[in-house]
Amino acid sequence: MNIDFITINEIRIAELQSDTIEINNAQDALELIMNCKYQDTDSVIITAAHVHPVFF
Repeated sequence: MNIDFITINEIRIAELQSDTIEINNAQDALELIMNCKYQDTDSVIITAAHVHPVFF
């Protein structure tokens, strides 16, 4: 898993970059969000391909 950081109009955004499913449960999602928050981001971008279908 790689997280790219983008700044647009002084808004810091984290974008998850991965070829695999990274979020399998609520704990995985929470850890990703808190990791990004710790790195002072305002938003997180993930795609459905990063989230296990049973998560929904």
